[in-house]
Amino acid sequence: MQNPTQSSGIVLWQVANLWQREFKKVLKPLGLTHVQFVVLSGIKELASQGPASQADVAHLIGADVMMFSTVVRALEARKLITRKKSEIDTRLMLVELTESGRELHAEANELVEEFDREFFGPSAESMIRMLSKVLGK
Repeated sequence: MQNPTQSSGIVLWQVANLWQREFKKVLKPLGLTHVQFVVLSGIKELASQGPASQADVAHLIGADVMMFSTVVRALEARKLITRKKSEIDTRLMLVELTESGRELHAEANELVEEFDREFFGPSAESMIRMLSKVLGK
């Protein structure tokens, strides 16, 4: 058996766990979870095209639809997003950031970008390219 410290899967798992632990600390003062931040980011990303459907946002971020729905309801309860039925297709729920949602996301995003720069250092861009290739993107 290969030495565990030499296994790419184990090292990736260790780095991911360390990154998640530290990432939680960054978002905790803002009252956001990692998943909530990712959902807000997905909504913001699609906002340039107008209100996005929950399904479009879930697809963009690669989220499980059931988990996504739970997170969206929590964000709506905090008045960070609004949800409404599409007038064109009433099966679709459209989501938008509220003003407080945009403000909180901007604050969180600044902290997250700073954290990522410090955590990954100069290797961040090459790492993203490599991992995106693994994901087939």
